[in-house]
Amino acid sequence: MFRSLRRELCHFRRVKDLAVSILALNLNPSLKFISTTTTTTTNSTDRHSFTVSYLINSCGLSEQVAVSASKRVHFLTSEKPDLLISFSRDHGFTNAQISKIIRVYPNLLLFDTDKTLKPKFEFFHSAGVSSPDLAQIIYRDPGTLLRSLEKQIIPSFGFLRGLVETNEDVIKILKRIPRNSMWAIRNYMIPNIAALQNHGVPEPLILMLLMLYPSKLVQRPERFNEIVKEVQEMGFNHLESSFVTAVCVVAGLSKSTWKAKLGIFMRWGWLEDEILSAFK
Repeated sequence: MFRSLRRELCHFRRVKDLAVSILALNLNPSLKFISTTTTTTTNSTDRHSFTVSYLINSCGLSEQVAVSASKRVHFLTSEKPDLLISFSRDHGFTNAQISKIIRVYPNLLLFDTDKTLKPKFEFFHSAGVSSPDLAQIIYRDPGTLLRSLEKQIIPSFGFLRGLVETNEDVIKILKRIPRNSMWAIRNYMIPNIAALQNHGVPEPLILMLLMLYPSKLVQRPERFNEIVKEVQEMGFNHLESSFVTAVCVVAGLSKSTWKAKLGIFMRWGWLEDEILSAFK
């Protein structure tokens, strides 16, 4: 009888303890997620630590830069990052170039190289761009890898090819354009070239500007129009090469810098007309 009673009491205590535990969970729902939260935090920490270590050891980033980059990209395995780095090296990129590109766009490490990058490289190579030249173009503007092949890269290349004589000329231009080149060609360069045409600048002079100083053609169109008008008002003849040279100089200076330079000459006793005459 006592054995039976003890069994009943033990069973009762277990049921009671279970009931208390369930009640506690109902009263404090956050307790339900202690295990899950801990696991999630651990996974997040591991992922962050692995990412930082990879960025330092495999990509050549400093610890400070790696920690900053890890806020934009996370991974627990090196499968995709290894493929990206291997793909880049196979296409002529140096370790220094790869490091700089990853520093600017660390999310490239998670790109599908076959689907996203390979078609772009194949297009450039088909257009006669050598691996060293392509590496230099992308090094100057890593954002090229983020651009749509069909919507931006091919149309931009085609636009430039329609202005110059050879693909080699297009390559030279792309190697001289600063960051966001594919975006800038469509949004800045095309309207700015149209502005020069509207002001009667001959095609040979536009091509000279395009080949020698393409970065000057990626100004905001509103500002570029102002520059062309300012140069005309200075008395430069739009049919002469000095007109294009003057546009380059003014485009390379902010309004405040231009005024500051004029101010220096004026403090030396020069009149504005004398300054502009000397400039011409």
